[in-house]
Amino acid sequence: MWTSSRNSTRLLLFALLIAVGPTPAADNPADRGFLLSLQDPSGCWTSAVPLRSTAAALLALAQPPLAPDRARDLDRAADWLVGRQAPDGRWGEPERPAAAADHALALWALADYQRLRPAPARAAALGRGMGFALRVQQRNGGWAPTLGATARDSRPATGLLIVALVAAREAGATDPKLESALQRAGAQLLGYQDPRTGLLDHPLATWISVAAWRALGRDCDPATRRAVLAGQLPETALGVRAR
Repeated sequence: MWTSSRNSTRLLLFALLIAVGPTPAADNPADRGFLLSLQDPSGCWTSAVPLRSTAAALLALAQPPLAPDRARDLDRAADWLVGRQAPDGRWGEPERPAAAADHALALWALADYQRLRPAPARAAALGRGMGFALRVQQRNGGWAPTLGATARDSRPATGLLIVALVAAREAGATDPKLESALQRAGAQLLGYQDPRTGLLDHPLATWISVAAWRALGRDCDPATRRAVLAGQLPETALGVRAR
């Protein structure tokens, strides 16, 4: 079991590496098979942060074509994520405040899987998850690292939630507040970009912001191009998969 903090981080990064391809890992069936072999019988990936690890693993493995045995395994992962959602729509680890990264990854993973294998329970969970994210969006358009907190908004949290909400929209989830919320969030990220360098305040923020702008259809916007060039990012930065 990958239960130590160090191994939990390795599992999460390994899953995300496969999920955000194209990379050699993304095209390697052995890597996918190894990741699947780590799945717990309950459907999750056991780690210090099982919600985050399970969402990342589902993102990595939920790519067509799905063989019947893999679909059964991933159904269990998706069902596990649905079962971990709170009644108000949030995803988070028990006894902890809702972390933006946990909520965003669960929403994103479930949305991608819903597009492959639609199910009413997953559709309902996506609607609840979208609604919760929109309710806790800050007035300036961003999201704090801990959802619902009054802390300053976080660029990685805001970028991840943009990507997740767009994925949920494309999986069929709707909310009358969604489009304006996405536009405000994208503009908030843009306000953090250095107009001289094209970068945000640190590499992770730049990387995720590029993914968010691309999810919003802004691939060719000058801000996106400056960030890609300044950050020396690949054209598929954070590989938000073509839909």
